[in-house]
Amino acid sequence: MPSLLLQEDEVLKGQVAVHGPRNWTRIAESIPGRSGKSCRLRWLNQLAPSVKGGPFTPEEDAVILWAHLQYGNKWASIARHLPGRWVRVLGAWDCRTPAFDPSRKRHNANRDYIARVRFLLSGS
Repeated sequence: MPSLLLQEDEVLKGQVAVHGPRNWTRIAESIPGRSGKSCRLRWLNQLAPSVKGGPFTPEEDAVILWAHLQYGNKWASIARHLPGRWVRVLGAWDCRTPAFDPSRKRHNANRDYIARVRFLLSGS
């Protein structure tokens, strides 16, 4: 991670400690080149204490699999079952399953989905 980003993160954490996680425009004034929106997203997606880091546990993988069977590709609905992981849920699915080839015919989509589920269940 570039040192500039680390410095910005420290400033952002300090400003949130002073102002709380609100008034993002005022917080952004302390970080040149950053908007209130970018500060808010950085805080909510990476820096907030409620965001869980590290690899997904087997239990969390099972929740993603179960929720995907329930909701399909509705990632916001799936993420509700994993507090603190909402931004990373789609990435976890994409990283842990074989790539989907969009050039394939639609009738193969069900076969691809079954292959993804089997892949996840195999623990690979």
